[in-house]
Amino acid sequence: MVRAAALPLAAALLIAGSISQATAQPGANAATVRFLASRGAVGDWSSYVAAELGYFKDEGIDFQPANLERPGDIATALISGRGDIATSSLPLVIAAALAGAPMKLISATQKATPQGGYDNWWATLPGSPITKPADLRGRKVHIYSQNSLAQAVTREILAKAGVGIGEYQEVAMGFAQSYTALEGGLLDVALFIEPFYSRSNELSQSKYGAPLRVIYTYLTDFPEGLDLSGMIVNTDFAAKNPDTVRRFLRANTRAAKWGNSHPQELKKVIANYTGVPYDDIKNMIPAEMSEDGRFFSGMLDRLQGLMIKYKMIPNFTAPLPERAFVDLSYLPAR
Repeated sequence: MVRAAALPLAAALLIAGSISQATAQPGANAATVRFLASRGAVGDWSSYVAAELGYFKDEGIDFQPANLERPGDIATALISGRGDIATSSLPLVIAAALAGAPMKLISATQKATPQGGYDNWWATLPGSPITKPADLRGRKVHIYSQNSLAQAVTREILAKAGVGIGEYQEVAMGFAQSYTALEGGLLDVALFIEPFYSRSNELSQSKYGAPLRVIYTYLTDFPEGLDLSGMIVNTDFAAKNPDTVRRFLRANTRAAKWGNSHPQELKKVIANYTGVPYDDIKNMIPAEMSEDGRFFSGMLDRLQGLMIKYKMIPNFTAPLPERAFVDLSYLPAR
């Protein structure tokens, strides 16, 4: 995610006090969709493909994308009505539901599967003495951010390896610093997403004669696969424009099928819409995209269990019913 699976939850919690005044303000054109994403994010690509290949045009959608500088800004913009639909992390939506925010998941997007090749990788330099999670006792471990899926999964994997909370140091930092932090000794194991993973492997191979050594991934804890992020709607917008939301998702699921089948062409589309140079992503592993928008069976229950177990949100002690933060009724029928 992964970028989309590891966003901080603070944004949703801080704005809880002003939610009652927040309403969506859709444009005069009922088919206009103001879409929010994180600047430079290359994983949630289906909407860019739908725009590039004319799928939104086919559905009568006026697609108006905006890339925000900080991922946490997405929640604030969506709740305040400055956006209609966004891609972001799953924990963020659960936190927003607890705060009473007008946001719900309407589709799964990025995913990782055993056969797909894409994941989020915790890795060391090739000469490191660390070869397995149990070796991380007393080490500096990258979690991307506090209250993130990356933090929860790290705690779960290390606990199963006999390394408890407090027996290692959790370090929060961005993905762009992962490789340099390893070389500088700021991290003993770093979390990589694409395109940083492929580029860092190239650097490691050139300098050390071997690629990075992977210690664990999300699939270590979710061996059958998991959803890394999702499509989120402002529920006020959805209530006023249900057919627009359906058409938007119909174009996205069509785009997901094309992108999954055309990985090389996909990279050029991603570069065009994210502002990331094509040369920086031409060798990356593209994220898989859900082709039907459904979440893995049990994924959201398991996620809530981890959030509760590791106290990611104050006073979150029992799982929410999925209807509190998920509405898949806008997806195309299977």
